Amino acid sequence: MPLVLACESPDSDDIRSLIAALGAELTSAYGEDAASYFQPADLEVPRAAFVVVRDAGVAVGCGALRQLTEEDAEIKRLYVAPAFRRRGISRRILTALEELAVNFGYTRVLIETGKFQTAALALYRAAGFQEIPAYGPYHENPNSICFEKELC
Repeated sequence: MPLVLACESPDSDDIRSLIAALGAELTSAYGEDAASYFQPADLEVPRAAFVVVRDAGVAVGCGALRQLTEEDAEIKRLYVAPAFRRRGISRRILTALEELAVNFGYTRVLIETGKFQTAALALYRAAGFQEIPAYGPYHENPNSICFEKELC
């Protein structure tokens, strides 16, 4: 059965489990899960979305797009379960979120990751994101590395 990507609400048990697994990884790497940087309520506005990839109906990857300004969106909670990594799922989610951003009328997307998230850093650079100074709540976080990408 092929992987299925769709926009969904982040309010299901298996999606909450994915987000909790991401939190556990962040806690292990940084001592905190940074949960305050994103809440599902951030998606309860226009021009926001949550994308999920499912394998045989089970959520194995996810990512969110939320509005920062009229022109800028932020990608959050991009995560793939460890057993499903290195299959291009993160790239697929990232591409879907970028396409949604264009459809929503954004001209730029921003994303933050941690300095120990080497796979994420490589993904964003390979996808054409450019490193920028830390923005918003990440300004004083020494573990944060921020990126932007101008959209067509």
